[in-house]
Amino acid sequence: MATSLEKKSSLPEPRDPDYLMHTPECGNGTVLSANSTTDGGLRRTLGNRQIQLIAIGGSIGTAIFITIRNALVNSGPGSLIIAFILHNIILAFVNNCMAEMAIYMPVDGGFIRLASKWVDPAWGFMAGLELLSL
Repeated sequence: MATSLEKKSSLPEPRDPDYLMHTPECGNGTVLSANSTTDGGLRRTLGNRQIQLIAIGGSIGTAIFITIRNALVNSGPGSLIIAFILHNIILAFVNNCMAEMAIYMPVDGGFIRLASKWVDPAWGFMAGLELLSL
């Protein structure tokens, strides 16, 4: 009589829709650290350096797409500085929200996967089309 030595896992199959929302259960006396990799190898922590690089990376490329020349000629340097300050405040809030979402429910992928996970798959599809159209 052959016996199976394979240990049955309590995790659902990867094709199961509830796979991403599954939280492993702990037995009595089991402690999971915050750095444990129970979600497919992703850790739920970001260091100070990673958060700063996310904020800097989100705001570096935006000055390229703003036409500085016409704004400077038409409104002057004071208005241009005020516009840049307001623009960077908005970017700081958006980057903070993205960092909070990435820490709370990490997904492997970019902001398109975050849009699909947090809002709707159709929203993620449209975010991908918008990124493609740039």
